[in-house]
Amino acid sequence: MKKIPFLLIILSLWLASSCNEEKTSFTLKGKIENLPSDTLLLYYQVPEFKFDTLFCQNGSFTYTINPDTFSIFSLILNNEQTIPVYVDKGETVEITGTINDLNVKGNGENKLLSQITETLKGLSPEATMLKVDSCIQANAHSFTNIYLIDNYYIKNPSANYDNLERLVKNLHGVVKDTPYMSQLQTKIEAFGNRQKNQSILSLVALDMKGENVKWNSIRNKYILLNFWASWHPQSIIERDTLKISLKGLEKEDFIVYNISLDMDKKAWIEACDKENDQWKHLCDFKGWNSFPLRNQDIHELPFNVLLAPTKRVIAHNIPHNEIVDRVKQHKKDNPKKNITK
Repeated sequence: MKKIPFLLIILSLWLASSCNEEKTSFTLKGKIENLPSDTLLLYYQVPEFKFDTLFCQNGSFTYTINPDTFSIFSLILNNEQTIPVYVDKGETVEITGTINDLNVKGNGENKLLSQITETLKGLSPEATMLKVDSCIQANAHSFTNIYLIDNYYIKNPSANYDNLERLVKNLHGVVKDTPYMSQLQTKIEAFGNRQKNQSILSLVALDMKGENVKWNSIRNKYILLNFWASWHPQSIIERDTLKISLKGLEKEDFIVYNISLDMDKKAWIEACDKENDQWKHLCDFKGWNSFPLRNQDIHELPFNVLLAPTKRVIAHNIPHNEIVDRVKQHKKDNPKKNITK
């Protein structure tokens, strides 16, 4: 029998090793136009919470890893937009398009979420929620349900909590047991508590003059409670942006109370901006134990709560660019309920 040359054996082993590596690696690649930065952040939620960085060149990127187990991370494009990516051995996911119109190609969970997202385009809010519910019910084992629940329920103040509770109860155990879903459960509980506490009938806090706010004397005004802190830069940015966005509301119909979580009076005063008849600052120096925070089960900053003139909660955490339209629409839909005696 002829001997196989030594180099041929080495080559065969190398090829076998290469084939095996291709089957166990995961690759995310693509090209996204109009990215705000050449650096993207990856936030892993399964199997553990951690961050990684993805570098782009003219919007193009490639990210390859050898995962030990199934993983989920969010590709953070900007402050408001993220894309969930499901990582499995041998998978390749490709993301292309503009930041406002993305196309995701992949298999398994990535393909399923892409298909669901496509079917939701152009639907009314009511039809969207019906479709989301249908997708969650039809795919009880799917990890895409975590994203759907977070995006369409937790981030939607008007969503039905009882319906959400029913959907979560029917999820498969493999989905419920992930750290991502465990973290989401805390948000779901807070979501339910907020819907139970539909009014804020009392508020005790000091204004910048050291006087108690006269909560019961505020009548016939929409009220926005905006929570922030001097030690939380993002909440300060949101506060300042909010002030600009609310110029479209009449002063006699609307007032903002910026409630600080500061416990240091000097730090709070120095971080406050100029007040006016529509823009006020309050603080009770109790930090996260502040009554309105506990009443509405708030555990994050920045955060806001919009109240009708009756002090009844209209919504939580409305994007600053939607508040003016939300107030005008509520006034239109509830002309008689906007007057308090």
